[in-house]
Amino acid sequence: MSRGLAGVVVLFVSACWVLADQKKTEIATIRAQIKELQAEEKATTKAVRAQYESVLQVGKLTRAQLEEGKAALRNQEKALLALTAESDERKSIRDQSDLLWRVLNGDVRLDNVLMERIRKQEKAHVALIHAVYSAKIKELQHLIHALEQTGHVKGRK
Repeated sequence: MSRGLAGVVVLFVSACWVLADQKKTEIATIRAQIKELQAEEKATTKAVRAQYESVLQVGKLTRAQLEEGKAALRNQEKALLALTAESDERKSIRDQSDLLWRVLNGDVRLDNVLMERIRKQEKAHVALIHAVYSAKIKELQHLIHALEQTGHVKGRK
């Protein structure tokens, strides 16, 4: 009978090690996702700033550059909308993109007032990007914290 009990204990200890390894792997995967999101945030911010700069230079752009700018704007808008579920943030993203679309399409002429408005919008857009990515990263960090608390898995900080 003691042999059977020893076997159960061995199985239990083995199962605990396997679960701990799975949690460590899951935490490592989430940390990798956080690093990817941080890199993506930097790239998105850089692309958005370049987009705004090109909009301010719209009179100097060729037709091909305008088309590239429109495609980049469309992709940035889709990427940001995919990251947020909050209706206020989604509306803000769409509103910011709308003015840029109108300038790129030639519906609106650039003057000093509009250029200043676009510069202010750029700052707000970059802040919104930071808020969206920060919220997603915080969500993942809370998930890591929850995993560490449930299994008392020690991870790096």
